[in-house]
Amino acid sequence: MILFEFRLAHVLLVLAFSSVINLGKISGWIEINLGLEEDVKRLYGPSPTECPAPPPDTLNLSLLNLHISRISDFVEDIISLFIAYIYLVSWKNPLLTGFSFVAFLSLTFRFNAEYVGW
Repeated sequence: MILFEFRLAHVLLVLAFSSVINLGKISGWIEINLGLEEDVKRLYGPSPTECPAPPPDTLNLSLLNLHISRISDFVEDIISLFIAYIYLVSWKNPLLTGFSFVAFLSLTFRFNAEYVGW
């Protein structure tokens, strides 16, 4: 039997932009117990369960092309996200860059990273 226990003592229910008086107080306790037990009779008994046969190894070119196009679309999205980030920090649009800088600073100063739960 495998037993897995996870305990989190400091559960803080504090939002980033709320004005809570007692910041840093312990407000709860979470305990998760998970137990797994292997059924030995189904593996080694008089009638064990057999694993299904794997699918045949055939190369389907249309499916391969579909996967390659999906991966290339994903890579294009990542590249466009990188280009948008470069535009944001390049000061080509000072209003947009300044607004994002102020938003970053406000989140940095108001968000308490100690209570994220890492």
